[in-house]
Amino acid sequence: MCPLEEIKIIPAKAVIVRHVRYTYACRNCENTSDHVPIVKADMPEPVIKGGFASPEAIAHIAVQKFMMASPLYRQGRN
Repeated sequence: MCPLEEIKIIPAKAVIVRHVRYTYACRNCENTSDHVPIVKADMPEPVIKGGFASPEAIAHIAVQKFMMASPLYRQGRN
């Protein structure tokens, strides 16, 4: 028996990825010490400071604009 293989095209979809930054403090140190060490988890740096676009989104927009010659106003309609 020969397995059947096929190529499937899955259209792109946009999802929101929420990054949660946890902050940890020593509860024992709060009661017994004058200095409380606080540790914060690392956050990924945005590609554009203050922006919310991911590297994948920026790459997609650039490919559509410069390689596919699709103007930005047309990209906004899709």
